[in-house]
Amino acid sequence: MPVRKGSTVYVQQDNAGPHVLEDDSELEAAGSIGGWTIQMRCQPPRSPDLNVLDLGYFSFIQALQYRKAC
Repeated sequence: MPVRKGSTVYVQQDNAGPHVLEDDSELEAAGSIGGWTIQMRCQPPRSPDLNVLDLGYFSFIQALQYRKAC
């Protein structure tokens, strides 16, 4: 599904130690350039429902890519 300008895009980061705060003014300014609305969200700690930042997920996708290439 393509993202359209004007809709909000949420960037999710792990919550091991916030690298960028959710209300960072520089992030808000950069995220609104060109008509975009980009906001930072922290992943809730130890949340299995939102654990998409897990490296196991990425290695699974990489294995699928290798399988399709063969």
